[in-house]
Amino acid sequence: MKPSNRRQQPDDERLDTTEFGVTETLPILETAALGMVTPASRGSSVARNAAIVGAAFILSRILGLVREIVIAAQFGTSADYDAYVAAFRVPDLLFLVVMSGAFGSAFIPVFGGMLARQDSANAWRLASSILSYTLVILGVVALVTMLLANQFINWFIAPGLAPEQAELAARLTRILLLSPLLLGLGAAFKGMLEAQDQFALSAYAPVFYNIGIVVGAVVLAPTWGVYGLAAGVIAGAVMHAGIQAVGLWRGGMRLRFSLDRHVPGLATVLRLMGPRILGQAAFQVNFIVLTNFASRIGDNSVSALNYAF
Repeated sequence: MKPSNRRQQPDDERLDTTEFGVTETLPILETAALGMVTPASRGSSVARNAAIVGAAFILSRILGLVREIVIAAQFGTSADYDAYVAAFRVPDLLFLVVMSGAFGSAFIPVFGGMLARQDSANAWRLASSILSYTLVILGVVALVTMLLANQFINWFIAPGLAPEQAELAARLTRILLLSPLLLGLGAAFKGMLEAQDQFALSAYAPVFYNIGIVVGAVVLAPTWGVYGLAAGVIAGAVMHAGIQAVGLWRGGMRLRFSLDRHVPGLATVLRLMGPRILGQAAFQVNFIVLTNFASRIGDNSVSALNYAF
């Protein structure tokens, strides 16, 4: 996301958070060595999956552009949109650092390797533990953020906003804290599906995320204002995670809450997470710093900067 929407998007990995998005693809598991797939059929599978992902990527980008046009037409550069953009910063940070850090390059290679070795029992134990730990951490951090949202906005994210704007940004932050949870689940489900050579649902999940935001801007915002846009983000995040959860459930998903520290592969995932988390944190902190500066230089500067990206 753009800062404000990518985030969490599943597209740009900015949820756009808004896109807290998530477009990297994982290699298809090597099952030919097990005698399960011929070279010809494997090549056909690669081509089919590449076509699915490519088409979904193009459609998601087009919808992302439509989303930005609709939001600009509805809010332009305004005080309310300044508050909305500022409110997205902490949820984006949580998604990219906590959830994306855990389920990006760290967890999925280990999980996929276990499935390739026919060790599905330990693969799902690992998935359950990693998902449980990250959700607990995210829940604690989200609770602290809810309690200190006003301080975060006024001291760190957008100290130049007018008092009423800062209060609006804090309220929106509390609402949008649902997005990193939902998009994070979507990112986890995406990796699990792709590790099983199922690409269609994960490829099109960002499309539904963008649809939710567009509907929020067109249908809800005229009545609810910027709260309607935030509601669209949450609805899009629910669809993003939901359609992938259905695919996993139909495929025999075996997730359960578990804080077992002695799961095979857990130490490897934790070791791989370090560099990923540092990189993602540095990336998102840049946007927080830019928002901080923009809020100090004049009315509507936060909105203008966001559109410029």
